[in-house]
Amino acid sequence: FMFQHQDWTARYPGAWFLVVMRRGAPVGRLYVDPPGQDYRVIDIGLLPDWRGKGLGTALLGGVQRLAARDGVGVVLSVLPDNTGARALYHRLGFRPVGETPRDIAMRWSGN
Repeated sequence: FMFQHQDWTARYPGAWFLVVMRRGAPVGRLYVDPPGQDYRVIDIGLLPDWRGKGLGTALLGGVQRLAARDGVGVVLSVLPDNTGARALYHRLGFRPVGETPRDIAMRWSGN
């Protein structure tokens, strides 16, 4: 975690690092880089017991509302084999905009 955190905060110095809390306990994290052009979701992660309960939808929905308010989109990347996350992103209106062997770039444009 610390190496990842140090890397992301060095590459995205203005990013927000948010700890997701539920009933007073940490259950996940969200890294978001505020817009230059779009909001960038750097990482979203929830502990296994908290996946599939609507928290990811709520977190991304919050980022989408901020982007809509600011008149920009939201971008993120997902591993090709992460079918659960890909399905969530698709349901929320994200569409593929590029692909490498390592990841799929997706964007929500707000329309």
